[in-house]
Amino acid sequence: MKNQIKILSILFLLAYNAALFSIYQKTPSSNSERYKILNDSTDLALEDFMRTYEVWSNSSASIRTQITLINENDSLFARAYIDRHNSWLKKDHNIDGTLFTHELYHARLAKAVAKELSEKINFYGYSREKALSKLSLYQEKLNYLQAKYDSESNHSRNRTMQNYWEYKIDSLYNNGAHYQVFDGVSAFFPTEPRNHTIITLDDTISGKKNIRNDLEFHIWNLKRVKIDSAERFNYFVYIISWEDLKDIFVNIESPSSNLIMSGYSKNSINSKNVFDRLFFSKDSNYYFARYSFPLHDLKDSTYLKIGDQFFNSIKFDSK
Repeated sequence: MKNQIKILSILFLLAYNAALFSIYQKTPSSNSERYKILNDSTDLALEDFMRTYEVWSNSSASIRTQITLINENDSLFARAYIDRHNSWLKKDHNIDGTLFTHELYHARLAKAVAKELSEKINFYGYSREKALSKLSLYQEKLNYLQAKYDSESNHSRNRTMQNYWEYKIDSLYNNGAHYQVFDGVSAFFPTEPRNHTIITLDDTISGKKNIRNDLEFHIWNLKRVKIDSAERFNYFVYIISWEDLKDIFVNIESPSSNLIMSGYSKNSINSKNVFDRLFFSKDSNYYFARYSFPLHDLKDSTYLKIGDQFFNSIKFDSK
């Protein structure tokens, strides 16, 4: 009986000390900066995970994000912020930065929702009282989206959905912003595209390129102004096939829009599905757009939705 009491006493002391340690970890130090405001020039960093991880948790990381209202230059803005004393990361689980990237997009999602509220405040000229009433609604929206992001991506374990959510969050933050890729031609890219040139057997083609993890977005200006219908098809197939793509399928679309034809093929070397589009603008230029992603069951429409959004975003100014 005495031994049982002694064992129970030891267990109680251990539990009590563990509870005290947990409380100590949750109590912010007066010398550290607990809250980090996020804006266009600030993002999540490894040093923002100030809290020791919860050893009893099944999760490998946690980030606490919220939205607040602040005054800047006599104007009212919504800003996302990180509670750094309630954010933690098991660094030994951060293989190849995958876990950190997942948490980074939690922070960027908070920035996107805060930016949306800021734009509403500015557009409608909300008073502080009105903005405060909207703040709680947008915090609820953020909480809902954060939970949905975790659920659908399975906390980054589902690579397909993680890619999809990163693209979606970038889209939300950029608010569908189009980049002017050529004179009179704009398109939506997740982030600002870079110059990209390809060299075929008889031509050098300049364009723009953006890579978002395993997803690639391209658009090139072909600058070929005199192509009849037959040559159009042959040239489109030529551009696709010179890269040694396999299983090429070409579909001739209705000429009622800028889209002339579309193609699908596989890059067996890099294990990618490749979707191509040929556009014709009113200034008599041809534009070749491409979207590619890892070889994947096309019955899953997740990646296809991203491609549709990219192709549908390509706009030509009327002249």
